[in-house]
Amino acid sequence: MFKMILMILLCLINTSVLANDFYKGKELKIIIASIISPTMSFELNTRIMGKYIVRYIPGNPSVVFKNVPAAAGIAGTNMIANESVQDGTTIVFPITSVAIRGVMKDSPEIQYDSNTLNWIGAVSNGTDDPQLLFIRKDVELLPDFSNMLYGDTSSTKTMEPGPVLKNILGYKPQLIYGYKTKQEIELAMQRKEVNSYTTALSLLKQSNYDIVNEFARPVIQYGSNKRNSLFPDVPTLHEFAKTQEQLDFVEFTQFTYYMTKSAAVGQNVPKDRVAILRKAFVDVCNDPEYLEEMKEKLLPVSCVEGSKVQEIVRNNTERHERIKHLIK
Repeated sequence: MFKMILMILLCLINTSVLANDFYKGKELKIIIASIISPTMSFELNTRIMGKYIVRYIPGNPSVVFKNVPAAAGIAGTNMIANESVQDGTTIVFPITSVAIRGVMKDSPEIQYDSNTLNWIGAVSNGTDDPQLLFIRKDVELLPDFSNMLYGDTSSTKTMEPGPVLKNILGYKPQLIYGYKTKQEIELAMQRKEVNSYTTALSLLKQSNYDIVNEFARPVIQYGSNKRNSLFPDVPTLHEFAKTQEQLDFVEFTQFTYYMTKSAAVGQNVPKDRVAILRKAFVDVCNDPEYLEEMKEKLLPVSCVEGSKVQEIVRNNTERHERIKHLIK
């Protein structure tokens, strides 16, 4: 009996040692599944996290970054799902829409399943960086929102506040598409071609918050089910839901904001290496030097641990089954 216990302990110790030695001399490849722009907050977040995370992975691997922007981040995420050898040396940081699309499976290009990927962590839980629906200050919004001219980049964005207000919650905003960037929409608002749009507070602070704040005001918060303390009088989109089904839909459309700037590895990566990467992610989030660098670049941090991200995805995979008949 004693020999058996000793053998089990030795196996556990050897497994731990092997796991801790695995990354020594290896190269950690980080896929940035977004548009290529060194000044964009998503890419900055990813590169800063990558710089620090290798310090906390036993064996201190080197790091290399690879931008794979094709198919709105889907191509980069497909890479980790389809790797022939999933050993934990490739991590993907996909843009927000990738996780929700991997639940919906709304395109034949999607070859991954968000629910089976191993999520490593997320830099933000959404509460520190609200999405805000702005409307021009000279517009007195009607109760049915029929005088809201909502500008967006693409008619495929059915999960954005404007389409959700119109298609799910029963309001009547006018949806105007075709703009290439948020900056184009802001200019269109100044010209009064549109009078409302949605953007993240962090993006606005990095560009022209003062200008937008002069002629527009936030009327709805998006990306969290709680009002941000900076905007205590601005209701969340959740507050416009009248039925449980509507509330489920609103919650589903926003769940990826609760795990913003997240990271994942393939579904077949060994659990001990997933655990190593998750711990390293948390350690970075508690690193004073990392936090100071993020603060200097106006990048909010409210990290979500990997197992919690996994739970968020699992819960919303189940929620999707209840509301998928409403998705257009």
